[in-house]
Amino acid sequence: MASIIRTRVLSRVFGEGVTGVVGVAVASWAIDKVREGIGSDPELLDISQLKAGETYTIVTRPAPSRRERKLATDYAKLAKASASATRLTGPQRKAEKAATKAVDRAARLVAKDPESSKARSAQQTADMRIARSVRANTPSRKAVALDAQLTKVSRELADLQAASMERASRSRRSARREFR
Repeated sequence: MASIIRTRVLSRVFGEGVTGVVGVAVASWAIDKVREGIGSDPELLDISQLKAGETYTIVTRPAPSRRERKLATDYAKLAKASASATRLTGPQRKAEKAATKAVDRAARLVAKDPESSKARSAQQTADMRIARSVRANTPSRKAVALDAQLTKVSRELADLQAASMERASRSRRSARREFR
């Protein structure tokens, strides 16, 4: 209902015609974005039908500390860097594709006649290409170091969050609410 009234008021302000329609659309979009940014609408978490004797417990997490926020941003940066460091490059993709093709060809030839010279040669080529692909796809020292840092930061963040939850559950004013 409010959106209909808002549209009518805005159409009177902007007037009729193409510019009026565009003005109403832009103004409505801007109002919706501002409302979305403010977050005045409650967030729906769950719809449950409780039966007699059942309880529904909501546990809220305390706000993150400065250290947790810093670790979360560090984790995001390290995850992005690790993803880019472990992404396959052109030569790595080419070696992977060549190994796959060689293995497929060797399997076809072995299925036809396992004792033929073509089958033995194709199997040797496939083994060589697999070894080349493994060498090409071995992670770099930088990727290994980034992965180790990412694991360390992830562990620290999880420990901090667990400690924060523990402190919050011990506090007098617990954030637990039970609905019956």
